[in-house]
Amino acid sequence: MNNNHSSKETAYRPRIVADSVSKAAKESPVIVLTGARQTGKSTLLNKDPHFSGWKYFSFDDLSLVAQANSDPSSIWEGFDRVILDEVQRVPAILSAIKRTVDKDRHLKKFILSGSANLLLMSRVTESLAGRALYFPLYPMTLAEIRETEMTDILKDLLDNVPLKPKVIKAPKENLFKLMSRGFMPPLLHISLPENVTRWWEGYIMTYLERDLRQLSQVESLVDFRNLM
Repeated sequence: MNNNHSSKETAYRPRIVADSVSKAAKESPVIVLTGARQTGKSTLLNKDPHFSGWKYFSFDDLSLVAQANSDPSSIWEGFDRVILDEVQRVPAILSAIKRTVDKDRHLKKFILSGSANLLLMSRVTESLAGRALYFPLYPMTLAEIRETEMTDILKDLLDNVPLKPKVIKAPKENLFKLMSRGFMPPLLHISLPENVTRWWEGYIMTYLERDLRQLSQVESLVDFRNLM
């Protein structure tokens, strides 16, 4: 969709990686945000304040897909900072991004993302080699869910800061509930266990029938599911 960012961000829970992605985008012409389906990539790019000045496009829009296949560079004409979501739907656009970056590495900035792991697409590694920085987005951390500051244990160790044990103030059943949901953002709002199971079933089928076939050459989905 060719819409600008909404000013209403009340439902958004900030993601820790957003700040790192924003800083990296100032130094690299292309950022690739990878990760499993439903970890919150589109929500982050649409709603995080770090990217409020970026123009967001999603290839869920079929008219935009047609434009990308016929005249890809026209999509970002007039914009300096561009987010392209669901990039796996239009692999050919990567060559156009490569040409734009090679012409002037400072003229345009791109953030690419998609519903499947873009690193499975050979065109990504071929077209963006030496031009992109990659960031994974994992399911939410406990700090993100609670919207509290995350302790940087590694930094404290390197700075010789004494480690202070922290007590997790949460009932065990709440932690088990989060773990059974894999800390996945959509499941945080589903209360019934049977609906959580149905969600996971749909998640697996979507990956097998849509993403995997789109990105690879797996011939027998039944055998692959058994392997999973």
